[in-house]
Amino acid sequence: MNERPKVTDLRDGQKRVELGPVKLRVALHRSEGGHGTLVILTGRTEFIEKYDDVVHVALDRGFDVAVFDWRGQGGSTRLLAEPYKGHVDSFDDYLEDVDFVLDVVAEEGLAQPYWMLGHSMGGHIGLRYLAHAPKAFRAALLTAPMVDIAIETTPRWLAEVMAKLAVGLGLGTRYALGQKPFAIERQIYSGNGLTGSEARYQQFVELLRRFPDHVLGGVTYGWLAAAFASIGKLRRPAFAASIRVPVWICQSGADTIVRNDAQDRLIAQLPEAKRFRFEGAKHEILLEDDPWRQQFFDVLGDFLDAAIAKQVDLPLKTETPPENHETNEASVSSPAGG
Repeated sequence: MNERPKVTDLRDGQKRVELGPVKLRVALHRSEGGHGTLVILTGRTEFIEKYDDVVHVALDRGFDVAVFDWRGQGGSTRLLAEPYKGHVDSFDDYLEDVDFVLDVVAEEGLAQPYWMLGHSMGGHIGLRYLAHAPKAFRAALLTAPMVDIAIETTPRWLAEVMAKLAVGLGLGTRYALGQKPFAIERQIYSGNGLTGSEARYQQFVELLRRFPDHVLGGVTYGWLAAAFASIGKLRRPAFAASIRVPVWICQSGADTIVRNDAQDRLIAQLPEAKRFRFEGAKHEILLEDDPWRQQFFDVLGDFLDAAIAKQVDLPLKTETPPENHETNEASVSSPAGG
């Protein structure tokens, strides 16, 4: 980028990163360990405050942390006059968001090297970024990455055609079929695809109530078309081979939001990958019951410990997957009664 982003201080260590019309909300946290910086790439609809628990774990292990809201959601610039529509013209714009944030992380003097944690859409963008900037991160831990979208109500090919057609007809900013504006009264535990924990789900709804300006509704045809186009890039034969750093993937066994089979195919193609399968868990491991969450934090702890070991020239604990990736995984047992 030729132009440098403008940085404005906000409250509680947060900053506004501004380049042209785009303003991103970024939170930077410093530790005393100097082991590097964990950069958190959040999922669609999410915002900084959801990741407080993860931030504390990383800080306790001596990592600085950067977490931010993507353009179009959270406390960052909304892209349409109707602010709660989930919209983007191209997922390449999200790559630019990561560029902005890493510039600020470097300018603010957070510790190097950088390590990635990405969830869902953030996991997808993280994979794209590892190919886009191969030397930016040392390794990545991804939870339920959006390698492909699980679509149950419409054949996938038809959904892709409809999205492309709508954009071509100038209807890209309209809600996609079945998508709706945000409404707190529609946030109901029964039938949700995020978590099997009613208590955690209600905590999630309370977070939405606390930050009503940060919530997001359904996606537009433009977002959906951009997502399909970006997913197509992940499918290219040379894509996985271009990622030269270790990638750990936490896969939710009962996920109905993203496709696990697409994750499996990618894992088999990545030069360095390891899968942790959480049998029975839904899409949001961090919103599951405490046993699931603890098992995730155990994996996160191992990842951060491996990151520390890497800095003293010990190998990062990951394995090059053989052709049958099923042998290159760790099973995560179901919690008692789950």
